[in-house]
Amino acid sequence: MSSTASCQGIVTSPGAAGVFAGILAFASLLSASLAAAAPIKVDEGFASRIVEDETKNPKPLDSVTSINAGQGVYYWIKWKGYPDKATVRCVITDSDGDVAFDDSYDDEDNNPVAQYTLCGGETDARDFPSSGRYTFVQYLDGDKVGEQSINIERAWRISRYKKMKWTFAAIIFAAMAALWVYRKMRGDHAGASDLFKTKSQRRADSLANDPVVIGARLNAGAGAVETAAAKVSNEDAALSDAQRKFQSAMALSDKSMGLEAGKRYVALLLKARRGPEALGVFKACLAADPNFRVAPEDVLPLAKAARGAGDSNAAVAAVRGFDKANPGHALLPEVYFMSAQIMAEDLKNTAMARKVLDHLVAKYPGHHLAAEARRYLLALPA
Repeated sequence: MSSTASCQGIVTSPGAAGVFAGILAFASLLSASLAAAAPIKVDEGFASRIVEDETKNPKPLDSVTSINAGQGVYYWIKWKGYPDKATVRCVITDSDGDVAFDDSYDDEDNNPVAQYTLCGGETDARDFPSSGRYTFVQYLDGDKVGEQSINIERAWRISRYKKMKWTFAAIIFAAMAALWVYRKMRGDHAGASDLFKTKSQRRADSLANDPVVIGARLNAGAGAVETAAAKVSNEDAALSDAQRKFQSAMALSDKSMGLEAGKRYVALLLKARRGPEALGVFKACLAADPNFRVAPEDVLPLAKAARGAGDSNAAVAAVRGFDKANPGHALLPEVYFMSAQIMAEDLKNTAMARKVLDHLVAKYPGHHLAAEARRYLLALPA
């Protein structure tokens, strides 16, 4: 018998056909059974509160689209035909994809008609440290069955101290408002308006109603103006007197008195912030005596005035010989630094500037200008 005939015999055999039909029926029943056993997702969403239904199974109490930190947040899925026992896994990730929460629980004794699975909990700072969008994913027996995202904001909270402070303020304001109404009702309009005046407004009203005080204030103001005017007048008189004495003494053949008068005149001009005039007097004294020196406290202001006028030679003359004339003076570090600036910036003599700065750093290592001198040295061209 050929192989073709053999196969045809098997297929057309009544017994073989019955067995084949039985296998198909079993497979169909098995498929239907499996399809019936697979749960169906009915709905899903987010809730902030969960309650238990009559069968002690949890279910969402509300529906939310955003949450403030401190509230609960639950991603729920409603099922139909849910199995009697299942394992639910919950994974929560933040906006950067970092896992904030990952946990599983065994779900038993379920209601197959209407069952909810939950993912989430309280939004404490441990799992939700910052505001942002968080993604919730549910797995059922290892299979991913749902994913949704929600914004969680860290709510601004008022401290207990501020709550108490604002409560007391509200009580006081309410009491003042009640007193204001009471005075208004009694016709005391002035007293009612005084309630909400500031301290400065009350004082201004008091001064306005006190002619003696007003006069005293006016006299005090006038006195202050007179004092300021007198001070200016005295300064002008002192400058005029110093100028007269300087010019008279410098006209003499012996310049020693003129140089002393010039020193005092320079000091008064610098005090009056008349630097250019002080520089002119200083240069006149230098012409009479190249070794002329002003008072130690006037050296730096005079050197600054000279630099401001673009007179580098006068600036050098102002600081020259300060260390020898005033050994150990408190202004020596500042005079050294000013000398280095004149040499480097005005006269372009960086070698001399470097020498002066090195001396400043070596002699006054703890002075605040020593650090500045080191930085200045680094900035000098080689």
